[in-house]
Amino acid sequence: MTAKYGYRDDDLMGNNRADLMSVGVTFDLPLFTGNRQDREVSAAIADTEALRTDKTLLLRRMRSELSAAITEYIYLYERQAFYLQELLPQVKEQASAALSAYHSDRGDFPSVVKARTSVLNTRLARLKIETSLHRTLADIRYLSAAAMSSTSISPSAEEIKNEK
Repeated sequence: MTAKYGYRDDDLMGNNRADLMSVGVTFDLPLFTGNRQDREVSAAIADTEALRTDKTLLLRRMRSELSAAITEYIYLYERQAFYLQELLPQVKEQASAALSAYHSDRGDFPSVVKARTSVLNTRLARLKIETSLHRTLADIRYLSAAAMSSTSISPSAEEIKNEK
């Protein structure tokens, strides 16, 4: 609320003029609330769409990671099979041959040690492959479970707008 008093001089002709007093009152009237509500609804819809977009991007990233993990698993599984079926038996056979040659005085001891070390290194490499294989399998299980749980149906922006 405002109040003002103003003193006024005589006019140019010398006539006396009355002093001036004014009073003002201000208050808000909620005349156009529909516009504000429309903005709030629009903001809520935009927030919902942003969340939906974030969820879609996350699902795409997880599916991409799942695909990469499956490819890695297949590669590691093939390497493991190669080590178990071909490489490890060959290395063991070479170590056995080196030991037999040493026992029959046709080979030397460093060859036996080298062959035996090769067997141990091959076993160690196979164990590393198996560890990676199990780690990749755990990733696949996590990503596939997370992708399945996050594909629940959520309302669209139009459905939210119609509810309001």
